[in-house]
Amino acid sequence: MVVVEANGNYVQPFVVDDLDMHSGESYSVLITTNQDPTKNYWMSVGMRARQPWTPPALTILNYKTTSASKLPTISPPLTPAWNDFNRSKSFTKKLFALMGSPKPPKTHRCQIILLHTQNRMDGTIKWAINNISLVLPSTPYLGSIKLGLKGGF
Repeated sequence: MVVVEANGNYVQPFVVDDLDMHSGESYSVLITTNQDPTKNYWMSVGMRARQPWTPPALTILNYKTTSASKLPTISPPLTPAWNDFNRSKSFTKKLFALMGSPKPPKTHRCQIILLHTQNRMDGTIKWAINNISLVLPSTPYLGSIKLGLKGGF
């Protein structure tokens, strides 16, 4: 996978085998589908940074040429250990703003305090900052790149 966006900001693309993602985060990745199209493949999601009480979630990456109900012939991938903090730090150290992104100012005029919470919204629990949960733009980030949109987000 190639990571191209993190939490609403374009990043210098970098290659990973897995994402170190936490509650409330979002990433856009590009995957290359160049495997045998007559087979299906596992994708796995595991708990990180908290002791897991549930097994990893599994889904199938399916090529159109074969039935989505056909289970992959290989074993599901193992997720990294929930407490492998060196792996987490290694992932974080690969995140850099896309070249040409505006630099943050060198001085500040005010202090902003962010309250990170979980709130019940529309009957489900959602992560929020100052009681506002993430709302994705109407045009996905990768679509904005393809269409050359500059102010889509």
